[in-house]
Amino acid sequence: MRILDDMLFPHPVLWSQNNGFRFGTFGFGEMIDVIESVDGVTIHLDMEFQNSDIERLSSEGRLGLGVKVQCEETYFNDVLPCIRGPFELRIVGRKLAGRWTLRAIAWLTGPVRLSDLKTMDAEFETGGPDLQPGTVIAIGDERTFFSGQEKHAPLESVFELVLDESLPVGRYSVSFEDDRIQLLAGHESHPIIAELRGTRQGRASLLNGVYLPVVQRILEEMKQPGADHSGKRWFRVLSAKLIERGISISGLDTLDAAQQLLKEPLQRMRAEE
Repeated sequence: MRILDDMLFPHPVLWSQNNGFRFGTFGFGEMIDVIESVDGVTIHLDMEFQNSDIERLSSEGRLGLGVKVQCEETYFNDVLPCIRGPFELRIVGRKLAGRWTLRAIAWLTGPVRLSDLKTMDAEFETGGPDLQPGTVIAIGDERTFFSGQEKHAPLESVFELVLDESLPVGRYSVSFEDDRIQLLAGHESHPIIAELRGTRQGRASLLNGVYLPVVQRILEEMKQPGADHSGKRWFRVLSAKLIERGISISGLDTLDAAQQLLKEPLQRMRAEE
């Protein structure tokens, strides 16, 4: 089953992305605990919903609940059964690697007359066919996670200082074309950066004067819809760190995200004074 945020349904669906029901919520609680081990992934979730129609269908045994789990890297894509309230989901083996998503979903396990849904939006009150078993009736918002060692990699491990004689005096640039981000520096800037990297106070100065704008530039590149760097290590590491902090690439504020990734560089510079 494929679910996109701009999908339209011919029947009411409780979902934040449409107005199928006049009110109500459906999805997972804020806290989702993911525990990785050599045997697989254990996920602790809390299924929550508030809507009188959905609650009635659940109490009558006419509602199925599940978790849609999808991983692009391993092609794992399945809907696993769950219950209302806190529960544990165990996915054995290496089915989840890199970026993966969770989404709550509910479907009918028995027929339902459309007119029995008292909280549906007015657009459906003109009537329609009865809803059949298997019909999706509620969808939760997608939640993104990352499995693997990339999120633990030091941020500096994705950078490489490279001499570029073609750059003007005092200038530096970046290249995204290799597995590591190349920080390009001219013949005068290169030794200055290399020397500053060797002291704690120098590193703090570099974080604010060089790496903060560089990381901003990288994040801008990652936001570009036509840019595909998914096969490069630097992209996987930065994506994992953004996901771990709950930052969406598509809607991120590059300045704020860069400061988070560099662990508040201005404060770190003050600490080294």
